[in-house]
Amino acid sequence: MPNLEGLNMAHYDVSTRFPKVKLPNLKALDLSYTTFESLETLEAPVLESLYIALSYQFGIEGYAKLNQFKALKKLSFRGISDEVNSIPESISELKLTEFLINHKFEVLPEFIQHMTTLKTLSLGGNDFVDLPTWIADLPHLERLDIDGCKFENAVPEYFQKLKLKELKYYISGFDGYNMNPKKYNNLI
Repeated sequence: MPNLEGLNMAHYDVSTRFPKVKLPNLKALDLSYTTFESLETLEAPVLESLYIALSYQFGIEGYAKLNQFKALKKLSFRGISDEVNSIPESISELKLTEFLINHKFEVLPEFIQHMTTLKTLSLGGNDFVDLPTWIADLPHLERLDIDGCKFENAVPEYFQKLKLKELKYYISGFDGYNMNPKKYNNLI
């Protein structure tokens, strides 16, 4: 199927190894409830969008090798292996415009700030104590999702410099004291 542009694989538990295939036109790959440990056997030079959800076998080694997909623009992962307790620095080599992280990390690594192509950053469900201030310095950031996060401290006034198209922060620790709507209404 050399012309295949999109592939959605769900509830695949036959193998931990992704088939060794060349898909020269594959642009979007959606994996959910799979047992794959990595995608290193996949040749997909134009892959732009990768969504991995509830695939608990996909480990830190698999995430560290995602930089093989040089055309990747959108990366989303949630419900991943408990062994994955940080974001591999190799991810920052990609020119992502969307990075959606829905996994309980305690810290957002500072190397993410070098991903200056980001337009959308989603930090849903993370256990950060503070919202990292450097997020406000991402030059192209248009959408910020901090849904379900449990920040303990106030949002720094430095975030007033953001001019977002969309800010999602419901069901999180942001209310009253730490996210005064009058002070931060210019975020959007």
